[in-house]
Amino acid sequence: MIREYMGQCVSLRPVALDDASFIVELRNTPNNALFINETSTDVLQQIDWMNNEFKDTTSFYFIILNIKEKPIGTISLYNVCNSSGEFGRWVCNGSSLESLESALLIHQYAFMVLGLHKVYSRTLESNSKVVSFHRNFGASVSSKPYFEPEYGQNVFKGTVDNVMFPGILARCKKMIGSLL
Repeated sequence: MIREYMGQCVSLRPVALDDASFIVELRNTPNNALFINETSTDVLQQIDWMNNEFKDTTSFYFIILNIKEKPIGTISLYNVCNSSGEFGRWVCNGSSLESLESALLIHQYAFMVLGLHKVYSRTLESNSKVVSFHRNFGASVSSKPYFEPEYGQNVFKGTVDNVMFPGILARCKKMIGSLL
C-alpha cells in the first residue's frame, strides 16, 4: 500500500490505529451521523473493527488530510472484486473544494493505482446533497432509488468507469486549479 496519495489541497493516507479516536468523533458528530451506518462511541470497538479491516485485502481505508496535514475526514474503497470497487465511508468536514478533491483522489487511486474498471457508490435517498454531488461529479446515477436490505432504506447507485474518468479528472482538476 502507498504511504500517501497527494492532491493540490488534500492528501489521503492509510488509516492507522492512532486514528481511532478521530474516526469515532467524526462519525458520531450529529450532522455526520445522519447518513452513515451507526458507529459505536467506544474507541476500543473502533480499534477492533480497524484491526479486522486491515486484514481485508479488498478494502482501502484512508484519512483525508488538509494542506496543513490536519485530519478532516475519511474515505474508502472497499468490496474490491472483479475490477470494481465501492466508494464510501466518506465523511469530510473540510471545504467543498477539499471534499471534491478527496473524491477525485479516491477515484484516481481506484483507476490508476489499483487498475479497476468501475467504482460505484450507494447513497441513501435522504442524503440529497451527496446524491447531487455524485451527479455533478460526473457519475452515472440511477434515476430512481432502490431498496437496499443492508441499510434497510432506499439508495441511489452511482457509477464511474475507467472510460468516463479521464473526462471527470480533467474537468475537476481544472475546477480545483481555478479555485486555488
